[in-house]
Amino acid sequence: MKIHPALREEFQAAARLRGGTMSTLLHQYIVKVVREEKERDPQAFAETLTAIRAGGAEPVEMPAEDFEALHKEANKDKEANKVKPAAAKRTPRRNSGGKR
Repeated sequence: MKIHPALREEFQAAARLRGGTMSTLLHQYIVKVVREEKERDPQAFAETLTAIRAGGAEPVEMPAEDFEALHKEANKDKEANKVKPAAAKRTPRRNSGGKR
């Protein structure tokens, strides 16, 4: 995947702020897009997948700007539903019967 170096650095920073890696964010986005396309038009998805598996599909390159726009759109809901890390739980100390 071709990504402008500045966008790559920004994406890496965003991934770190979300507690993940560029790979995990891309994986989440890919899963979401695949699910959406399967739901939108299952027959067209199946036909396209069959063509790809048969080697008849041409690779498609997406300009970095388009990818960035799609990424922002895909994460709107995720940001709204972002789960914050739970506070560290303290385990009560057991009384060992000794002096403190």
